[in-house]
Amino acid sequence: MLAAAASRVKTGLPREDGVGMGPLIREDQVARVEHYVDLARQAGGVIETGGARTAGLDRGFFYDPTVITGLDNSATTVREEIFGPVAVVLPFDDDAEAVRIANDSPYGLGGHIYSADTATAFAMCRQIRSGYLAINGGAGAMHPAAPFGGFKRSGLGREYGDEGLEAFLETKSISFHAG
Repeated sequence: MLAAAASRVKTGLPREDGVGMGPLIREDQVARVEHYVDLARQAGGVIETGGARTAGLDRGFFYDPTVITGLDNSATTVREEIFGPVAVVLPFDDDAEAVRIANDSPYGLGGHIYSADTATAFAMCRQIRSGYLAINGGAGAMHPAAPFGGFKRSGLGREYGDEGLEAFLETKSISFHAG
């Protein structure tokens, strides 16, 4: 289902009607995405959709939305932050295994859980070491008052919300004997 949905996303110039994905930021980022997709192929991954630069867009830094299956959690493409339109689908047998897989990473920027049981999804979110998690798509967009930032090697500190403002404050402690 994810591959089918990703294959319907039109890649192109954001000002054009119907475009759902614009370019990456620069050439070396496209090369980085290509590198990780190539690593996935070498590790036995199956490219269900995408896996290449966008055909017909010779200028710019366009890469098709890509969905990969057939890997496990030890694959480099699974374990590292790609920062490109690549999703790797990993199978799991139960919620505990899904949480274990999610936490078995040196990174923890963000993630999503889709479930008919939102209470269970919420309980899973509380166990996953990630800075941002959304259930069933979340609110549709990041709320400006919600803090954003990662766990582990995905970074320290937060942007947005009260936590983000605190980074611009200089907190002072003053201690004196009151007697």
